[in-house]
Amino acid sequence: MHYLAKGNRSLTLLGFLLDPDNPVADDRQILEKLFAPLCENKTGRKELESLDRLGGRWILIVDNGADAELVTDFFGMRQVLHTVPKPE
Repeated sequence: MHYLAKGNRSLTLLGFLLDPDNPVADDRQILEKLFAPLCENKTGRKELESLDRLGGRWILIVDNGADAELVTDFFGMRQVLHTVPKPE
């Protein structure tokens, strides 16, 4: 897992990323490259859709300060379960 945060924005990686444009880049370097387009743009739909070029088995949790989204690799090879605690 890798986590990158600036202020109230964050990007969390579960799994591993492969960048075909830079095959020697590690997960941290790829996250740093993705942070601004994904987390600093509140209408980042285009940027989210561009993630399909990345390889690996991954889930990204993108929090732009207003919304949080889960994005999976193209084939959905990683799984995540979200639950809401029962009120007491």
